[in-house]
Amino acid sequence: MPGFQISNHQVGQKALPSKVVYTYTWEFGLLVETKTTNLYLKDISLPSYSFDTDTIKTGHAQYEFAKGIKWQDVKLTFYDVNGWGPQLEELSKKIWSPDTGIQLANDYMGESHINVYYSDNTPAYIWKLFNSWIKSVSFSKLTYESSGVNNVSVTLAYAWAEIDHLEHGTFTPTS
Repeated sequence: MPGFQISNHQVGQKALPSKVVYTYTWEFGLLVETKTTNLYLKDISLPSYSFDTDTIKTGHAQYEFAKGIKWQDVKLTFYDVNGWGPQLEELSKKIWSPDTGIQLANDYMGESHINVYYSDNTPAYIWKLFNSWIKSVSFSKLTYESSGVNNVSVTLAYAWAEIDHLEHGTFTPTS
């Protein structure tokens, strides 16, 4: 990493802070049949939002005000090392099935967590996604060109998210 001290032998570079959050130090908890399950993530987008606005024109002035908030979907990809097809099918049936049609939102919405860690593996913060549900699922294609592990991509919708900044690693991991 340019500009930062990687080992004691580099001169003229700054040492990394002791509590650095690397982009690969997180886990995701997905609600499956009243228990939380951790996934082997390949990548995940963190919660983000934007504000809808309303504009009011008065004379020669124009004012813009916040009208509402829109939380963007979280997208995650994980390695399907545990054969997640049946579990994802069961989660999908909570939303829709040929026998029952679309279910009530209370029947399939839950709470999901994204746990983020410091470089020394102590907990940094948790994103809590409220009223979350699986919006889409896609599996990687099977091919003779690659013998890698199958990946699953999931889009997660949610009503809102909160970040819980932790003091001195005080949360219990979701595993």
